[in-house]
Amino acid sequence: MRQRPIIYNEILGEREYYVADFYCAEKRLIIELDGMIHENQKEYDTDRENTLKLLDYKILRIKNEELHNINQVKKKILDACEN
Repeated sequence: MRQRPIIYNEILGEREYYVADFYCAEKRLIIELDGMIHENQKEYDTDRENTLKLLDYKILRIKNEELHNINQVKKKILDACEN
């Protein structure tokens, strides 16, 4: 599923969430496509990833440059699903 909110905190009915680029509920796998903006927000990405891992999500990061070899990207996704 593309662009899905992942709730990581709820206090007094207020939800805090991250928006995942792609999400597979069956595998609890979040796939993030990382463009150039991620070079400037490494700390945010690390904090976000650590929070989601504490909630038992798996995170797979794919850099935009990797999309030029879609077969390798598919393999990377399948490997993440198997582990």
